[in-house]
Amino acid sequence: MWRNTAFELVTSVVVTSVGLVLVLLHLLWHWGKIDALRKIWEWVNELSSLFFRMVEGASLTELAFALTK
Repeated sequence: MWRNTAFELVTSVVVTSVGLVLVLLHLLWHWGKIDALRKIWEWVNELSSLFFRMVEGASLTELAFALTK
């Protein structure tokens, strides 16, 4: 009886995991087809690179001030 319960538990976990992976892949596939979401994602990526440029510029300015003292 214990083996049947363990088998049912393992089967349930495997079926649920495969189902979740399929749903995730389906959502990702649709995500790639939606142009508005792709544009928002590109905009976020542009802002991220702008932020890193600002941090890099601030670090170089701070270094320049430290070297002039």
